[in-house]
Amino acid sequence: MPRMAFNLPLSIVTRDLWHRFYQEQMQIDGGKNDKFAAWADTGGLVMGYYDGSQLPLWGVARKYVSLTTSSRQRSGAPSSTTSN
Repeated sequence: MPRMAFNLPLSIVTRDLWHRFYQEQMQIDGGKNDKFAAWADTGGLVMGYYDGSQLPLWGVARKYVSLTTSSRQRSGAPSSTTSN
């Protein structure tokens, strides 16, 4: 079975994922970000997402929330701003 994200129904209530320094370092895996299912107590839940378009405040979020396609690691190290 291929590893890929899956849509969770809005009726599914999830719990908070780990936010522990050393486990996060293992999950980040040197920047590959590929060990979240392996180094957590939630298994494949980390691959789930909600389709927020069904929520009442979706329009407000689309208007006021800005997202980028890049993500910054939470390792505590400053991100590089230099270009080649």
